[in-house]
Amino acid sequence: MNKSNKQHLCFCGCGENVKWNNQTKRWNDYIHRHYWRGRKRNNPLSEESKNRIKNSNIETWKDKNLRKKRSELMKVVMNTPESIKNNSDSKIKYFSIPENRKKYSRALSKPDVRKKLSEATTKLWKDPNYYKKVQIGLNLFPNKPETIILNILNELFPNEWKYTGDFSFIINGKNPDFTNINGKKS
Repeated sequence: MNKSNKQHLCFCGCGENVKWNNQTKRWNDYIHRHYWRGRKRNNPLSEESKNRIKNSNIETWKDKNLRKKRSELMKVVMNTPESIKNNSDSKIKYFSIPENRKKYSRALSKPDVRKKLSEATTKLWKDPNYYKKVQIGLNLFPNKPETIILNILNELFPNEWKYTGDFSFIINGKNPDFTNINGKKS
């Protein structure tokens, strides 16, 4: 269905017509653009406009199919290299402010927060896809002490030990630095 010829008014109540975007398959509603433009001029939206936006968003997000579709779309969008870099850059900016670091540190000092983080991290590391992504992202190589140990093992036991500290081998969620590959159980 081609919606490009239909007229659609912006949700913020400004009266401006908006256009159908064929790439995103949705109306370009410009809500945020109008809102932030008004905020910069110290001219915020009226209460009526704010309520209209709020009610429109509530009605829109009640649709479970839309939420699922949007969630799947965001998973694809957020896994692009540009998005990952932008997310990383925004975290760097956030934590460069001392007040934000203190706020984060205070949150982590609470036992219930630490417990939730621990449970979430444990759940993540049980997923093989997660540690494969970590392995690719970290691009790990043996550090100096590991290289020394690997050289000693290769001198004493040639071709029997392999470096696996790059998450290439996982045992019960643990990642050993070295694995015996001689094929015998000892």
